Amino acid sequence: MAQRGPRPFINTTPLEQPGQASRRNARSYAMRGKNSGKRRKHLTKKPCIDSWINGQFAGGLCQDPGPVSQVQACTSYVPRQVASEWSLFKFAEEPGPHVRQKLYQFFPILEHRSYPNQILATNFFDRQASLWFEHLGQSQTYVHNQLFVAMSYFDIVVDKVEHIGQGTISHMTKALSLLQTDLATIDRATAEVTIATVIAFAMVAVVSGDTASAGKHHHGLFKVLNLRGGLASLKSCRYLQIKCCRLDLSYAMPTCSKPLFFVAENILWDSYLPRSLPVSPTTAIHLLVSDSEPDPIMVNIWFDLHEFSRAANIAAQTGRKLEPDLLQEVMISVQYRLLNLEYDMEEPHELLRVVMLAYSATILPLLCSQFGAPASLSCPSFPACLHMFSIANEESSNDKLKALLWLLIIAEISILDVPHMELQLAQTIRALILNSWDEILELLKGFLWIDTLHREPTMKLLSNTIIKTEGVMQCVIS
Repeated sequence: MAQRGPRPFINTTPLEQPGQASRRNARSYAMRGKNSGKRRKHLTKKPCIDSWINGQFAGGLCQDPGPVSQVQACTSYVPRQVASEWSLFKFAEEPGPHVRQKLYQFFPILEHRSYPNQILATNFFDRQASLWFEHLGQSQTYVHNQLFVAMSYFDIVVDKVEHIGQGTISHMTKALSLLQTDLATIDRATAEVTIATVIAFAMVAVVSGDTASAGKHHHGLFKVLNLRGGLASLKSCRYLQIKCCRLDLSYAMPTCSKPLFFVAENILWDSYLPRSLPVSPTTAIHLLVSDSEPDPIMVNIWFDLHEFSRAANIAAQTGRKLEPDLLQEVMISVQYRLLNLEYDMEEPHELLRVVMLAYSATILPLLCSQFGAPASLSCPSFPACLHMFSIANEESSNDKLKALLWLLIIAEISILDVPHMELQLAQTIRALILNSWDEILELLKGFLWIDTLHREPTMKLLSNTIIKTEGVMQCVIS
């Protein structure tokens, strides 16, 4: 007998042959959920972008298990809830209640400041935190090293003292002594915890402005990684690998030196991101380098920045955020390529190289700047290049003036260490007859621009520019 309803369930089998409707319902119930797999058979593995850092830049499918599983693979030592259960955590060497409290206070600072631009990308500190606790539980060297880092932060950044305290120095001395022992021991010399310790020492030296010590730690890190097998040997621990790259870049930019981990001879110069739009003849790279054909390498880097900026703008408009690994891989690839390019001091390419480097630093800030230390990108070539460009284009077309305005604004809102350019900025705005903020914003969006990131500092810059140049320009930014 069948139950009433649109889809009856047959619970008896009559002696006569079942009707067509009964057979159809029986087959429907019997096959429910069994055909869904057929559609999945035709689906291919979703392509994703290979790691530029690991030299897998071939545009194919991802061959590695992915950053999440990689980090989990090297952080299985600590239970998930240890980060919030300090009282249950066992340090490799018990520091004492007072000093332990310093680490309690430093943990949320590390959580919020150790990862760049949470406006654009999601924060994956929960993946890093497990590794941080694992190292604290397995290495006395790392315990004293992190106590030195935490206490240095409170001394230098919070209390703003000229010299770090005696307690901070004692942890530094102890950590350095233990580090020397680790480096002389075969099984610990190239361990991940040893690399993390060297990175932390270099970070404190950079933040405190001790360039000489930072350089020694930086070169020491390079030697340790060479003994381990190079940067690719940290492929299974992406967090530490990216930290090495970012320290390398954060030391090279302010000191005007070449990075150590990637040199011009072994860099992949092709575009890292796939292009979704054709080349436009009105991009800044064509307008600023109008007298000659743009360098193809520079064009490739420009398009990587353009595609990333476009993705960031679309993500913001749809209420989403980018993957943190994408942000760091793209910007690290851009910064390494730009730092390894060389042009003559008076070439327009050099002007564009420096501004693109400054633009990338607004997206992926230097490590030291995240912890409150002053950071600047000092490029002696920039003023000379800007001066030559201004002289050569005194009767510039509107398109070139637009590119110049974008260039000046990016130079001012970034960490680029340049002389005051308020007057030139004001004159360029007046020459373009821009009378409102909306007009300026619409112009800037035609170049490299991330609205959620660059709008506020630009508005502040233009407000200050109008105040300082009152009487020179007659436009009012509303």
